[in-house]
Amino acid sequence: IGSQIGVGKESDVYLACDADGGEVCVKLHRLGRTSFRQLKNKRDYIGARRHFNWLYVSRLSAEREFAFLQALHSEGLPVPKPHGHNRHAVVMEFVTNSSPLNSVSSDHPDAESLYLQCRAGLERLAELGLVHGDYNEFNLLVQEPSDEGPDGKPLVRIIDLPQCISRRHPQAVEQYNRDAGCLVTFFLRKFEQLRHGWLQEREPTRLSDISRDARGVRLDEKLKASGYRAGDVVAEEEEDSNEDSDSTANEDCDEAAKAKEAGATANSDADKPGEEGEDKDEDVSDSDADSNSEESGESAEDSEAAGAVGATGAKSTGKSSRRSKPPDDPSTARRRVRAERQREMRRAGLRAGRRAAKRERTARDRRDMHEELTTWG
Repeated sequence: IGSQIGVGKESDVYLACDADGGEVCVKLHRLGRTSFRQLKNKRDYIGARRHFNWLYVSRLSAEREFAFLQALHSEGLPVPKPHGHNRHAVVMEFVTNSSPLNSVSSDHPDAESLYLQCRAGLERLAELGLVHGDYNEFNLLVQEPSDEGPDGKPLVRIIDLPQCISRRHPQAVEQYNRDAGCLVTFFLRKFEQLRHGWLQEREPTRLSDISRDARGVRLDEKLKASGYRAGDVVAEEEEDSNEDSDSTANEDCDEAAKAKEAGATANSDADKPGEEGEDKDEDVSDSDADSNSEESGESAEDSEAAGAVGATGAKSTGKSSRRSKPPDDPSTARRRVRAERQREMRRAGLRAGRRAAKRERTARDRRDMHEELTTWG
């Protein structure tokens, strides 16, 4: 383990060397420090747990980031190559000759290439079913021209992935728009050469307009990303089938309209019915009207009788519902007050016991964290 090369609200990053003497990065997840206490509101690692150990949650965060790094690296995304993880530590490739995007010079000659790479990374994540959730200039590394860079241009690397969510998450659109807005705002503020309409014409695509990966790769399903549900794949397939059926229905409607026009033209050319047929139709309609009037008179009498019975039942029900409850005697009221006071005293004792137990757990967690860091040091 060498010197510390990065500090964040969730982790510390150290430079280290492997068994062959090569340089690697060791990222120690430290969720629960003072700058990141609202863990339950921002991460879903703990599920429905009310009490948890910070070291345990940090281990879950490390496992999740390692899984995301492995999957994205295998899909060809520009992320550091993962080597392994243990407890709350993740070992990954050390990106040489690189610096965060926020420290790049404002007159960088390849500003356009940097922006296009950043936008492509954001949209590629969405195609694979993921939203970064913290896609900004501090989590994007710029590796200056090397053998790995395309066409001798700097290469943008994506880091800090434990907070990735599924594109089906209820807040996915909000977080994607925030990531895209942060990216556009930074480049407009940092690089003056991009302010004259060039960047506005190349803003990131909306999440709803980004289609899934053509090969059917769904990393949110594979990695069980936050917000993913088992029925999401079926729902997306139904949406696609609905779109296809809508287009087919529109075509069928057009064909039906044409057929209707043709039928109307044919009917206009047909002969009209004779006078004898019309007289017969009038006789039949008159007899039907007489029978309908008789039936309506009988049904009206039946409804009046039913209404009278219903009104009588309603009156009797109203009399029974107005009966008042007899008042309690003084001894019953005193017993009720005494029982309420005893319940309140028991509640106060339980609350005091919970507070004491919570203080004890916090002290124990701090001792465990101190021993763990001492062991790693």
